[in-house]
Formats: sequence, C-alpha cells, structure tokens
Amino acid sequence: MAGLVLAVATVACGDGPGGSVTGPTVSVGGTPSNPGGAATIGYAQDTKLLFDADCVECHGPRRREHNVDLSTYQNVLRTLTPGNANSTIIRESGPRGPMFGYWRGDAAAKADLVRRWIVEFQARENR
Repeated sequence: MAGLVLAVATVACGDGPGGSVTGPTVSVGGTPSNPGGAATIGYAQDTKLLFDADCVECHGPRRREHNVDLSTYQNVLRTLTPGNANSTIIRESGPRGPMFGYWRGDAAAKADLVRRWIVEFQARENR
C-alpha cells in the first residue's frame, strides 16, 4: 500500500529551520480497498496538525507575522484558492518558498501534502 507518513514536530517557528522532530505521526495514502490510490485529505484530520506544529507559533492569533494567522480553517482559507496550485500558502511553504525551511522533519512530504490538499482535494475541511 502506498502511503505518505509525516512526523509532526513541536518545535516553534522562532527556533529556525530544521529543528528536531517529535510528536504524532500523520499517515495519508492508499487504503486497503484502493492500494496505491490517494486517500482523501482533510484540514481537520491532516493539514491542521502540520500548521499547528510548524506554523502557528509565528502565524497564529498571538503573533500573526505578515498578518497571517493559520490557526483556524477559515484563516487558512484566506491564503489559498481551492484547486489552485498557485495559492499563496503553496508558494510560501513549497520547496522554493521562504517558509519551506521551517517545516520540521520531511519538509518535501509536508509541502506536498499541503499542495495535494489544496489542489487535488479542494482544501476540504474534513475527509
């Protein structure tokens, strides 16, 4: 079964890129009835965990750096257009973006999960 496993870190954004990885694991990928196929990705079950662990310390209700708050689904929606691969949050957190280095653990997998959630799954709130 193909799947994507991400370790979600608890290191704050202010600690700089590449901090240590700790915390829960998020698994996204194929299912027993659809091996190798894409699982549905939802904000509440998948991407919220990433934003909370790696982004909200700097982009949350208390700091709002660059006037960005990623602490709620409604606020995250302000940084994207469902289905649009050129959404701000994809550009900023993707491999060429300035926030890419702040992903803890497997940055490429986390950036890809966010991109897939927005582009393939229309940034849905729940699976």
